Amino acid sequence: MTKREKYRIMDLLLVKYQKQSVTSKISQEINIDFHIVHSLAKDLVEQGLLYDYHEIANKGREHHGDFIATTSQKGLFFLNVEGGFKNKYKQYILNKSWTVVKIIAAVANAVIIICISIWAIIESKKSSEIEDRIIDLENIHLKNPTDQKTVKDLKTDSIIDNIKPD
Repeated sequence: MTKREKYRIMDLLLVKYQKQSVTSKISQEINIDFHIVHSLAKDLVEQGLLYDYHEIANKGREHHGDFIATTSQKGLFFLNVEGGFKNKYKQYILNKSWTVVKIIAAVANAVIIICISIWAIIESKKSSEIEDRIIDLENIHLKNPTDQKTVKDLKTDSIIDNIKPD
């Protein structure tokens, strides 16, 4: 039995206990096995939604441990104002789905942070390579000083070489 079914039956039991107070008669009326109705009614008694719990001396084996219970004020309030177990089940599902959404958001956040840090490492490597290349070029330039005219001639020659067809 799923939680949804259990909550529906518990709602139905609270309504039925307002009119009929014997568990065996309620189970026959709603066509649900006596043992299921009995155990769910005990749960309702433990939650305080039913009271006046009295064992009935029953000789029949089918309904052994039958009892009488009536709806408590807490049970009436629970049904009429709060929406009963249906509302409780909706809140339970909402909390579960919200938890799943928060977990997904946390995982996505972690993945994004990891991606950004990997990107930062790659970019820092590129910038350090560029800096090293600039330093190497400066060192070469300092070791081989050439006058400005030679540098201009080299640039012009390289441009002319690129323009000439092979």
